[in-house]
Amino acid sequence: MITLLKVNIKKVLLITAALTLALSFKGDVYAGEGLKLTATEDEGKPGEQVVIEINAENAAGTEGGQFLLNFDQDLLDPVAADSGQLVEDAESNLFMVNKEYGEGQLKFMWVTALADTADSGTVCEITFDLLGEGTTALEFTEIVVSPDDFTVAEAVSGKVRIDDAGVDKEENEEPEQPEEDNREEEVAAAEAETNGTALVIGLIVVAALAAVGYVAFRKFKKSAKY
Repeated sequence: MITLLKVNIKKVLLITAALTLALSFKGDVYAGEGLKLTATEDEGKPGEQVVIEINAENAAGTEGGQFLLNFDQDLLDPVAADSGQLVEDAESNLFMVNKEYGEGQLKFMWVTALADTADSGTVCEITFDLLGEGTTALEFTEIVVSPDDFTVAEAVSGKVRIDDAGVDKEENEEPEQPEEDNREEEVAAAEAETNGTALVIGLIVVAALAAVGYVAFRKFKKSAKY
């Protein structure tokens, strides 16, 4: 009976270990298949440009994908897009971008046929011209990932804020005098003060000499009289 009990305990331990290993492996697979896309945030003034990164996590094992990025066309104009390190580091890669896919839409596609991408990194970088004041979200739609059984876990929107507040204030501010100019003014003032002091001392010396000369002259005149 003791031997039977030992056998049953061993079976329970083996089954428990097998289930733990299976659950751990299954969890890793789901984590790998759950691709996460994230768009960064930025801000600027009308007339400037911003560069938005599209980053991916849990990308290991993917063979490519595509997405639409939606934005306010009155505020943003996409002028350039290029693949990021996640795509470029793959041995066999291709990418395509359509900056005018639809009104306020950009389409980006990439292929990494050997499924040799890193687990995370930048998929692409998109440069926008900033057109006017306001805030626009950068939202993902129509996300497709290859292979077909690779799911998308999450898509996090980005944001661009455009505001030229403070431009008039900067233009109207009086320029500060350079420190060098201030030093020159201080040196000039010190020299003026020194010259004034020297003039006063010179006048005192002249007055003293005049007084001494006057006294000497009086004594000479008096002695000459007698």
